Amino acid sequence: MSFALADVKTTVEQIQSLFAVKRGIALSQALDIVGKRHDVKLDSLKQLLPPTEHETGYLNATQIGERLGGLSAKVVEFVNGL
Repeated sequence: MSFALADVKTTVEQIQSLFAVKRGIALSQALDIVGKRHDVKLDSLKQLLPPTEHETGYLNATQIGERLGGLSAKVVEFVNGL
C-alpha cells in the first residue's frame, strides 16, 4: 500500500504539470489511476480531499452577467427561459 501512495504523489505532480489543474482535482484523478494500476481500492481516501474551490455554482444570473461584461439583463432573460 505504501508503494501505491508514493505513486499517488508522483501521479498528482504529473497531472498538475500536464493539465494545469488544482491539487484537489489532480489528487482525485490520481487516486483513481493509481488504484487501478496497483489493483487497490483508494476510494475511501477521496473523503479526505478538501472541498472544491469554485464559485460558479454559487453565482446567480445577475452575477454571471456582470462577470461577462454587463450582460445581466440578457443572462437573466436566458436563464429564466430555461
